[in-house]
Amino acid sequence: MRRPITDKPVNRLVLLPGSLFWVFLVIALITQNPVVITLTAVLAVGTALAFGGYAFRTWRSSKTLRRRVWADGTPATATVLRAQTSGSLNNHPYVDLELEVTAPGAAPRVVLARQLISQLMLSKVQPGASIAVKVDPTDPGVVVLDEELTPYGY
Repeated sequence: MRRPITDKPVNRLVLLPGSLFWVFLVIALITQNPVVITLTAVLAVGTALAFGGYAFRTWRSSKTLRRRVWADGTPATATVLRAQTSGSLNNHPYVDLELEVTAPGAAPRVVLARQLISQLMLSKVQPGASIAVKVDPTDPGVVVLDEELTPYGY
């Protein structure tokens, strides 16, 4: 089950200025007051920059984590239990995967992962398929799929 949009801290931070923007925009359109128009523009630019900066930092840290795990992680094999597409980027689907990960010397573990998969590699992530993964040695719940399955690598 997904959490409501306001449960995420960044959404709470953007929700207030974003809501205020619309209020100020309506007031600016009605009154044609240059001060309100300027305040509305500053609020819009500030909100866009703050959200864009947060999104970039989140994307960058996620990419750094995937690269670190792929370089230093424990090699393992995962069996795809469930695969469901959820959105796409440049015709490459995001796939929500339920994987049973078997690492050497560890009990099998079920892990959920969301990964952008190359359109050409979709057949390799169907239920029952076995794929190469690497497991984060510090957090076994973090699994990185074989780089060949992704369209852009890590």
